[in-house]
Amino acid sequence: MSHSCVKKPHYNAFIALGASIGSTSEMIARFRAVVDDMSSVGKIQRVSDMYLNHPQGGVAQNLFLNAVCHWQSSFDPYKQLSYLLALEQHYGRKRQKRLDDRMLDLDILYISSSSPHSHITQDTLHTTPYESSHPELCVPHPRLTKRAFMWHPFKDLFLKWQPLSQADQCLYEKLSTKAQTSLATYDSHPSHPSSWYIKKHKW
Repeated sequence: MSHSCVKKPHYNAFIALGASIGSTSEMIARFRAVVDDMSSVGKIQRVSDMYLNHPQGGVAQNLFLNAVCHWQSSFDPYKQLSYLLALEQHYGRKRQKRLDDRMLDLDILYISSSSPHSHITQDTLHTTPYESSHPELCVPHPRLTKRAFMWHPFKDLFLKWQPLSQADQCLYEKLSTKAQTSLATYDSHPSHPSSWYIKKHKW
């Protein structure tokens, strides 16, 4: 059987959303608008709950709202980055001081590419994790396994993405091992609250 139509590879990306300017209801509305924008150029597979958190880094003063979404698009990793930076700017992000309060923060946590391959009886998807250590786009995110507000929502969404390819499963297991060590150290620190979030909001 011949197939003349060649589909573009799709990229499964896990994107962290963060904000700390505005009331909680305003930040929730902003997140929903951002996800709507992202769905106009791709497909939102799933979104996590939204979590209110204490600021980290000693610069920001406001509470943060955090979430993660699973976004599928035909954008390659650098086009994803360009698009997300433009979205941040559209929603009023000003990069004046590192770790300061912000209107919107969008971070690429994890990317896997999938290329459809035709089969006699069915189409199968073979996914391959995208890994990069380039300073402009380091994937998986270097702090994914060190920040509870990134790791826990990411883990919940990632494990719902089934079936996993062997390559994605292998990389996830490596990340999970790192997270168990680094988050155990973080959670045991006396300056951190006992729970990794203050309040959970449904999408």
